[in-house]
Amino acid sequence: MRPRLSGFKIFWPGVEMCLKLGLTVVVVTMVVLPLAWGYRQHAHAELWHDVACAYRLKEALRERRIGPVDVVGRPCARLHELGLQFEQPVARTTSVAEGVWPAAAVSDR
Repeated sequence: MRPRLSGFKIFWPGVEMCLKLGLTVVVVTMVVLPLAWGYRQHAHAELWHDVACAYRLKEALRERRIGPVDVVGRPCARLHELGLQFEQPVARTTSVAEGVWPAAAVSDR
């Protein structure tokens, strides 16, 4: 009975092993790189969030709403403890928020 050909059996065993190994490396890289990128982006987002909280604390200190003693520890946790939350963004009531773009301005020169 003839052996059935399957997979990469048309190549020499050493070439077949290299191709399988290369394919495995490519697949693992395609999974690991996006995960690493997403983790890094999340770390950057947390860093910028902490920076924003620190600026909010400095603003409250400048406005004399808190004392210098209150500016210790993690900025966002400290803001939460002091009850100084970020203000919610104001909802837009223009036609852009409804999905309709405003008409372009036309000038007659």
